[in-house]
Amino acid sequence: SMADVQEAPNVQFATISKEEGFQAYTTSPSFKKIDGFSDPEAEYFEYSNDGSKVAVRKGDKIDIRNPDTGKVTKSFHIEQLSEMSLSPLGSYLLTFWATKPGEKSEEGNLVVWDTKTGEAVGKFHQKTVLKEAWPCIRWSQDESIAGRKVTNEIHFWTGGNVCGAPVQKLRVDNVEDFSISPGKMNYYIGVFIGEKKNCPAEVRLYKYPQARVLAQKTFYADTAEFFWSPNGKHLLASVQTHVDRTGRSYYGQSGLYYLSEKSDCRVDTQSKKDGPVHCAAWRPDGLQFVSIYGFMPPKTTSFNLKSEPVSEYGVAHRNRVMFSPDGRIVWLAGLGGGLKGDMEFWNPNDLKKYGVAEASPSAVHCEWAPDSLHVLTAILSPRMRVDNSFQIWDYQGNLVHKQEFNALYQVSYRPAKTSLFPKPQLKINQQKGASSGAGGAGAAKKPTAYRHPNYRGGSESTVSKEVKSEDAKPKKYTPPSNRGPNNNSGPVGIPGDYSAPPAQGKKKNRRKKKNPQDNSNLPPGY
Repeated sequence: SMADVQEAPNVQFATISKEEGFQAYTTSPSFKKIDGFSDPEAEYFEYSNDGSKVAVRKGDKIDIRNPDTGKVTKSFHIEQLSEMSLSPLGSYLLTFWATKPGEKSEEGNLVVWDTKTGEAVGKFHQKTVLKEAWPCIRWSQDESIAGRKVTNEIHFWTGGNVCGAPVQKLRVDNVEDFSISPGKMNYYIGVFIGEKKNCPAEVRLYKYPQARVLAQKTFYADTAEFFWSPNGKHLLASVQTHVDRTGRSYYGQSGLYYLSEKSDCRVDTQSKKDGPVHCAAWRPDGLQFVSIYGFMPPKTTSFNLKSEPVSEYGVAHRNRVMFSPDGRIVWLAGLGGGLKGDMEFWNPNDLKKYGVAEASPSAVHCEWAPDSLHVLTAILSPRMRVDNSFQIWDYQGNLVHKQEFNALYQVSYRPAKTSLFPKPQLKINQQKGASSGAGGAGAAKKPTAYRHPNYRGGSESTVSKEVKSEDAKPKKYTPPSNRGPNNNSGPVGIPGDYSAPPAQGKKKNRRKKKNPQDNSNLPPGY
């Protein structure tokens, strides 16, 4: 009803484009630009995790704005500004500017600013910052602690007082990255230690402020990506090696590791399907996670907290998985890396599909709207110089809105509390025959898209007969002993693929040596 729509917060998102610079939009109750909430000169923006502030950058100037009104509440001028980041509640702005070799800035070139007063509250000297290691000061979600990696140590401060001597130091030889768990005190700290000489790499779990290692796993890999359960008590580490010593594959080795205070293990994906781990995502209630793994077409499985498989989403060309913020829908897709752009919206409880759609294969940027009913996909520059656009889809697979640009650099939703939005009853899209798994996206007009020469698909419809094996059918997991002759009936999986969810409170280790979007999902042998 209209009453529901008006009580719910507005869904807001913003873009940076060649045409308009910064522009904010709303999609509720109808799609429109927000007047007076734009800046033609702007080149980058960032919402705080709680959606209370947005920082908009143009050259050496950063404006802090109130996203409800668009009003500028504070401005900062930082010469030779290189990087910027907002703390989770928007209380602090972190800036970095590069110094010339041999030159040391008097004041410090890594600065923490108070966004209310405009004062500098912490200053540090930092030689360089890798894009993947930014932000190099990280706050807990409630901003009560902040951490910074230095050589062989992680330094911690109380979050509002990031200056002077740290209140806590965690000694970790060869530490390459760290992540603070979401949730409240007491925080867990996830740490990645790189390989050294003949020592393997390692992921460790600590409980702040103690120096005792609660859980650890060793492996040979050179990157790790962290996925925290929403309550912060469970950590998944997806590890990758870019140089494969086994000679098995282009991908290098990869694996998914689970760590908590009670247990740690390697999640057994290998015995089910050999090949890389493409993606992982936690169900918002934190009781299960989904992983896409194996050579194309990979498997998609939901695991419980004992890392046991509990349900299967079949075999299909996908590399991305994202749960809706309210956990009622799981979105699976195959975007980038020679995949076709298939998207599916599943009910994680009965494993039926609400809808299917076909996005552009180049639309590698994707996020759930905070209303848990829509997904945004986008083709961005500079990765793609043509067809730049964003698309908004509903959970039944209908294209609700599309906007094209000469160059679109950035698009992102303003975070908002999931609980504030109404929860309408979800219905299967009958027009598209989504739940039957037959002819799914046939109703959608097929975009003629570039096909990677190694793409292994045929020319059949999206929900093609590409996967006919028993394996391909989604099913609740039954232990081998209970399996009858044919108890895995259900819709056939359709081609698609998974990538990392946007940082919706789940801090992830951004350290990656190569651009993962461009190569992590290529077919084997490329």
